[in-house]
Amino acid sequence: MINEHALALPICYLPSISWFVHAIGKQELILSSAEFYRKENHPNRCSIFSANGIINLNVPLSGGRNQKTRMCELKIAGDDWKRNHLYALKSAYGKAPFFLYYFDELEKIIVGIKDNYFDLCVELIKWLIKELNLSVSIIISNIEIIVAKITSGEHSKYYQVFENKFGFQNNMSAIDLLFCLGPDANGYLKNQNVK
Repeated sequence: MINEHALALPICYLPSISWFVHAIGKQELILSSAEFYRKENHPNRCSIFSANGIINLNVPLSGGRNQKTRMCELKIAGDDWKRNHLYALKSAYGKAPFFLYYFDELEKIIVGIKDNYFDLCVELIKWLIKELNLSVSIIISNIEIIVAKITSGEHSKYYQVFENKFGFQNNMSAIDLLFCLGPDANGYLKNQNVK
């Protein structure tokens, strides 16, 4: 049984701001390696805000998107996506105030992962939790549990690199928040509401 200070969240690649808003105030986040991949949840995709608008970055999975596989067994198809994602992140956020402060570590994680999708997501989530200065521990569960449904809601505006061109874009990957706000991202998350 999960206590009131713990929350089971779905495994996602560079999760959204809403994913992290749900984590605020919790002591433990539970990530289940036994959770089944469900394409309707888009766990292998994140949204970033670029000079061309919103771009969805997809991690290609061996066996395609329609498989019924446990997260811990999902394999990443090839390495080309790494170069493409890193290039897209540099193009989108190279002029963001905190890009240079965070990008090298993010790049090391992405480049360093071999082919296990679950490991990639967990390493990125742990890194984001550290950089967002959240006081929550990660618990990896090897049993299938019911995970919280992430609702997006409307979040407060913050500075975004291409906001003057397209207007504010709500609920991007938390990487957007981190590159744009840096250490102030923690305070931003604490002031958002979960619907």
